[in-house]
Amino acid sequence: MKNYKLLISVGLVVLILASVIIYNLQSSKEVPFESVELKEENSVINGVLPTFYDTILSVGLDLAGIKGVTVTIEELPDEAKKSFNGELNAHVRYLDGSFYLFIDPLNKKKAITVISHEIIHMKQYLDGTFQYDNGKITWNGEAYLLEDINYDNRPWESEAFQMEGQLASQISEVVYQ
Repeated sequence: MKNYKLLISVGLVVLILASVIIYNLQSSKEVPFESVELKEENSVINGVLPTFYDTILSVGLDLAGIKGVTVTIEELPDEAKKSFNGELNAHVRYLDGSFYLFIDPLNKKKAITVISHEIIHMKQYLDGTFQYDNGKITWNGEAYLLEDINYDNRPWESEAFQMEGQLASQISEVVYQ
């Protein structure tokens, strides 16, 4: 009788563990993007995996009204993450008329939000409200040193966080139709 109870208990534990594993596998599957016709108004060069970053970026640039830019997507270097106080998923730089988007591996949902945020920064560069030069920032004509202002208090970041949600929703509508 004791062996029978032990066998039932072990069977229940195995059944519960199998259910949890199956649930996690099912919920971690990402929904594929719909077929999206990309406009050729910008040049996006994706040098990293996953490969869907270029689709998100191309759609987002179009929705943001950005035309005629070149964006190279590269892996976010470890030294950039170490120099950042907090969680850094991506950042963008504008150099010699081209953008460089440095990004960590992300799932589609997170990538849409993060890339939307970086697209807002691209707009800031292009409209002249944001300028970066070796740690010196000019925002709306006012000079800042990055080390002197906490990330959460940077006005260009506040603006990007305020605007990223709407752009991310628009991108999601296009890629998931």
